[in-house]
Amino acid sequence: MKLIPKNPVILLRHSKLGYVTVSQGFSLSAFFLGSIWAIVKRTWLAFIGLFVVEVVLWYLNGVATVKRDFVALLGLMLVNVALAIFRGKYANRWLLTSFQRRGFRPCPAADDDQA
Repeated sequence: MKLIPKNPVILLRHSKLGYVTVSQGFSLSAFFLGSIWAIVKRTWLAFIGLFVVEVVLWYLNGVATVKRDFVALLGLMLVNVALAIFRGKYANRWLLTSFQRRGFRPCPAADDDQA
């Protein structure tokens, strides 16, 4: 009997590089770290996209700060929070796609009841 369900994990196998696992669901590390998460995980396309969006938001935040436009600052804060939630929600999908592009393939699932 499982009281707390575990976050499902996908097991991937590469013929030369071995095995890796990718969690499914929300990624707290991507939520908090942003493009740094993408560098550490070597998901280069995600890094480029996140970095460009973050640089634009940083620039707009600086402009709004210099102009003392508090309404714009509030709006940018909400956009930053929405971006963090978006990163956390889709990060593991980006990681899975990155591994599959590098030649990793899903392993067949072993059924826990048969073990």
